[in-house]
Amino acid sequence: MNHELVLLSKQIDWEEVESEFAEYYCVDSGRLSVPIRTMVGMMLLKSIYNLSDEGVVARWRSRVTRMTVTRCLRTGSR
Repeated sequence: MNHELVLLSKQIDWEEVESEFAEYYCVDSGRLSVPIRTMVGMMLLKSIYNLSDEGVVARWRSRVTRMTVTRCLRTGSR
């Protein structure tokens, strides 16, 4: 897929991002955690499109491409 966000996603070293952010997230305490890839992807979308929290969630839900960007690591594709 040649969508700009998919191309951006392929340029990011997601393993390094997860490694850098891992110390700030606890996977076994309290409420279920959201994957780091999803959180960072949402922050990128907020910044790129100048969206509010609510706006980025609405846009993410309505766009399969944006969902791919924030979830492709979990599905194993890169």
